Amino acid sequence: MTGNKPKERSEEVLAEVRHKWRLNDLGQLVVNNKYHTSANPGGIIESADNSRGYKVLWAGACVQKHHVVWYLHTGEWPKQSLDHIDGDKTNNHPENLRLVTHKENMKSYQKRRDSSSKWRGVSWYKANCKWHSRIRVDDKTKHLGYFTSEKEAALAYNYAAIKHGYSPEALNQVFADDEVEVT
Repeated sequence: MTGNKPKERSEEVLAEVRHKWRLNDLGQLVVNNKYHTSANPGGIIESADNSRGYKVLWAGACVQKHHVVWYLHTGEWPKQSLDHIDGDKTNNHPENLRLVTHKENMKSYQKRRDSSSKWRGVSWYKANCKWHSRIRVDDKTKHLGYFTSEKEAALAYNYAAIKHGYSPEALNQVFADDEVEVT
């Protein structure tokens, strides 16, 4: 989701959304009424990605697909950020969307794709040949320590994430057998 609130939409745009699309019983966005580039009524909507990886549609204005799904599911255009609970920007099922503040949305992020570790908040630090753990809190990076094992660094991240109110989806799926030691 973007770092700011969703753009407010005019009643004309919302009317076009209601005219063009609806949610089926499985929570999928489908064609409601045939229009020039659509599939037949009842067909699942295919949409393009924008530059940030979100699916977009045209309804008199460019609208993000997850906003349309939220609107058709709740009857209200989102007034704050929408979070994809599983972190997948293309999974726009109504049960995978929730309203959050920007701060909350940033706490449920996915791990970086260019990271040297398989876990969030963990990277290999070449200078001392150890795993480095860190977390973002109030727009600042907080150093959590250097660790001999990647698992220890991931656990340190989890402990800090819980302490700072991160959502459960932001935690690494790693479990402790012993205490974690900072070296």
